[in-house]
Amino acid sequence: MASRARTLAAAIVTALNAWGELPAGTTAQRVRSVTHLIENLPESAPAVIAVIFAEHDDQSNRADVADDITLGIVTIANCNSHEVSASDAWEDFTEKMADYLRTNEAFKEISVGTGVGAQRRKVNITVPCDADILDQNEVFVSVIQAAWFTSVGNH
Repeated sequence: MASRARTLAAAIVTALNAWGELPAGTTAQRVRSVTHLIENLPESAPAVIAVIFAEHDDQSNRADVADDITLGIVTIANCNSHEVSASDAWEDFTEKMADYLRTNEAFKEISVGTGVGAQRRKVNITVPCDADILDQNEVFVSVIQAAWFTSVGNH
């Protein structure tokens, strides 16, 4: 299961980095924790999109081996907390990225191994903007939670 989650996260990172709507200088990467990104985001980088494995839910039954894999897609952007327009722009970007994850065929079904596919189940914005982080660290943080269903028979 861990290799499926890594493969899924890597595919999401690749698709996000190829997306033409990323702000210049913004990159997506698979990470294990976002804490270091929040504390050490270089001032020269407009933003980083972190894709992190969040949850595994076993959906197996007698007929099939299946999982729900949930990933967190976290936008961390340099942002001046005194400029409302700056955080508004990043909130708009978060909504645009969530729509992209919901509607683009690249995310509908992703191969995560031989004979194993992951089908997109849901995409939710769970944190549109963390105001405390924005005020403390001058970075904008939003979180999209997205889940894919994987099944050995789903290919």
